[in-house]
Amino acid sequence: MFLSFLSRPTLAALLAFPFVVSAENKESPPLTDQEILKKVTWPAEFDATVFAKPPEISYCIYLSAAPDGTLFVGTDPNGSLDRQPGRGKIIMCRDTHGDGKADQFTTFCTVDSPRGVAWDPSTRTLYVMHPPNLTAYHDDQGVGVANRQEDLIKGLGFGLDFRGADHTTNGCRLGIDGWKDEMEYQPK
Repeated sequence: MFLSFLSRPTLAALLAFPFVVSAENKESPPLTDQEILKKVTWPAEFDATVFAKPPEISYCIYLSAAPDGTLFVGTDPNGSLDRQPGRGKIIMCRDTHGDGKADQFTTFCTVDSPRGVAWDPSTRTLYVMHPPNLTAYHDDQGVGVANRQEDLIKGLGFGLDFRGADHTTNGCRLGIDGWKDEMEYQPK
């Protein structure tokens, strides 16, 4: 789940929590917003709300926020040790009602071991570090689902064929240097 911390009125931070597993190894029902907020403390000058929670979002690994508030959340039920392919994905979360809660959840792309995401709104491209590759997932139609992908770098770290995603390559970030693409510099 995600908690939004607002410094009246600026978004300051987001936190993610997985499902709670009981002693019988069954998932317990998701907590209510009030139960979640009782488990978290924050500075008095902030307000906190629950933006998203299970079952829509769980096993969160990494996220990227778009300027309009849309979140791209990398999820991976494998955690750091399991090695089953086909379990990871990037979920696009939107608050279409403007009430501070995500109400639209779309699978943007399916990818093993997402360990870093960075959204570029100018090209509608999500860059995803999923060892051993860094891949660009493009949403050419602007519908919230990647329609094509291109591997930008291969061979970074190791994949699930070697071991789980612990101790491998993690994270990616867009530079803040004003470069629009390889050939054109856009000074700020």
